[in-house]
Amino acid sequence: MSIPGPTDAAPSFFIPSSAAELVSMVEPTLQRVDKRNRDIPLHTLVSTSRRDADAAQLEDEAWERAISKWQFIYSAVDFSGSIGGRIFKEKMSGATEDHCRQIIRDVLGIKSPKTAIKRADCLRRFINWLVAKNCKPWPFYSGRVLAYLNDCTKKKPAAAVGLTLIKPFKFAHYVMGIEIGLDILNDPQLVGKVKRMAVCKPEVKQARPLLCSEVEQMERFMVTSTSVEGVYFVGCWLFALYARARWSDIRYIHKAQLDKSDVDGGVFGFFECTTKYVKTSTSVERKARFMPMVCPLVGITGVDWTKPWLAAMTSLGLNFDQVPVGSLCRAIKSSGELTARHLTTSEVTDLLNHFFKTTDDNRLSSHSLKETTLSWSAKYGIDEDSYWVIMSSVRREKASHWQHTGETCYQGH
Repeated sequence: MSIPGPTDAAPSFFIPSSAAELVSMVEPTLQRVDKRNRDIPLHTLVSTSRRDADAAQLEDEAWERAISKWQFIYSAVDFSGSIGGRIFKEKMSGATEDHCRQIIRDVLGIKSPKTAIKRADCLRRFINWLVAKNCKPWPFYSGRVLAYLNDCTKKKPAAAVGLTLIKPFKFAHYVMGIEIGLDILNDPQLVGKVKRMAVCKPEVKQARPLLCSEVEQMERFMVTSTSVEGVYFVGCWLFALYARARWSDIRYIHKAQLDKSDVDGGVFGFFECTTKYVKTSTSVERKARFMPMVCPLVGITGVDWTKPWLAAMTSLGLNFDQVPVGSLCRAIKSSGELTARHLTTSEVTDLLNHFFKTTDDNRLSSHSLKETTLSWSAKYGIDEDSYWVIMSSVRREKASHWQHTGETCYQGH
């Protein structure tokens, strides 16, 4: 038995009557490209079956899912705590569903909807386990949590279970106002067991940085390739690399501007973007600020690689003069038109490895782009203050205060 929870609207599926009919359905969507062929255009490797939605729309939808999931959690724990009691009282007084959902949205504040979803999903799995064991879902007890951990470690890596359960408990208690109880959060055996499980976590293989020769290869591609789509994609990689940006940082650009001038017969300047969709924006002050991302026009080869990139964006119909700009690196339809959706990290990882023809032992990932300039800086041996500028595009004013500044981005270059 499983407690029913919030589910997304189930699509109606068409069941093919034969294998041939199934192939005919899949073929136009996936374009039937052979990824082993290193000579095929980059944009043909990008899936056209994903829904076309920009980051702002996806975030709004994520918030709706997060609120629905926490509605389920509150009902499963008998509306325990101050917030649960408030929601129950509002329901009993005839408040609308939207009003109750707004309470949950206010409680979540500036938390990420993805974080809210992950925490709720972990709690829901624990509650479903309790029901399956014929236990009353609420209240929670340390003994049952320990039994759950022991049971789950038989099915998946131990480290993943312990750490992903304690965090939801703390989130529910301190953020959502659910009275989990300090007897669980501070239970010595439970805390010790989670730490023991954590040390069993397998070593994480970090993404390797790009070699200088690989960066040179991208810049040469920019000025020699005749593929508009290829120049567009590789230009986005170079921007993320030189701007020291996570791939998710460029998923929804608010404003972009080109600052360019001719100096002594050469080109000097920057391409700058601003965004609020940043993973590390966890404070009210940082949420309210736009984070600048600054990229030099001239790369390590001494050529202005941004000129063909901006021309490719214009050719594909991406107008970086509009506000907001939207995704900087978008999927391309088979017709050659840009979509609104941002390329996923897995798609970029595949494209990078296809472009450089990497093998299994030297594969790249989307995080390799940000890692590259950090690696260069570490090898050069920069001072601590410059390191923080390069690392986070922020200025360390005080030990407890961080502030986004565009000037520090320029200092990093």
